[in-house]
Amino acid sequence: MADNKEKYDKPIYVVHGGDDFLVSKKCEQIVDGLLTPDEKQMSLLSVEADKITAAEVFDELRTMPFLAKKRVVLLKNADKFISENRQLFEKYFDSPSNCGVLILAVASWTKSTKLAKKLSQEQYFPIEDIKNNNLTGFIIDYALSSCGKKIDFASARLLGELIGNDAGRLSCEIDKLAVYDIDKKTIDSKDIAALTAGSKFFDAFNVIDAHLLEKFAYIVKHLTYSQLSSYLTKYHQMILFSFLLFVGSVHLTSPNIFQDLDLFVFHT
Repeated sequence: MADNKEKYDKPIYVVHGGDDFLVSKKCEQIVDGLLTPDEKQMSLLSVEADKITAAEVFDELRTMPFLAKKRVVLLKNADKFISENRQLFEKYFDSPSNCGVLILAVASWTKSTKLAKKLSQEQYFPIEDIKNNNLTGFIIDYALSSCGKKIDFASARLLGELIGNDAGRLSCEIDKLAVYDIDKKTIDSKDIAALTAGSKFFDAFNVIDAHLLEKFAYIVKHLTYSQLSSYLTKYHQMILFSFLLFVGSVHLTSPNIFQDLDLFVFHT
């Protein structure tokens, strides 16, 4: 049984948040704390809420588990399902099964509702989206905890700039980087440049070189409006500046150019 089993001894848990990946990861953590991999085969029902009826959910929860202490039901994307069956859930919350554990994954959870007030503080887990100020920390923690790889702050920051704060995309990219050189204990900027930046973005330095050599056709081919609007991070502002300088939209003599473009790469 997982080491953190003792943490999850309640009959009902609610995990809520806007990031499906992070919500899913927390649900997996709770399931891992309740069931071993072998027990999951016979005592876990993980299902999308629109693929099951309320009667089936409660029947499953009240069915004695086979070769496990608890039967676990994980109901994903359950917001609408709960609203449509609120009275049934209120009754179940008052008298939950003593052999089943219900995990509800929802996008939102209002504490002031009658249903929510039936749960204690330790029975619900609010999951916050990744913000820019904790993006680098998430990358470093995920790489170490999920992949056993260390990534330095600068490399993690670069990966965050390239991918953004989508936890699902970030985790997939880190997983891919972790097996890129499987014997290596670290992930560094060279790995990111080779695997992530090279596959998802044009080479920024090639664009700058093209400007210097007046290869306008290369820039037009590799720097489109959609790329600017979709991927305009701090790092890519440097590329935009180079492009604007080339076409004559800005001049180095403009006193406010760096403030207007907020080019922190030139400030530092």
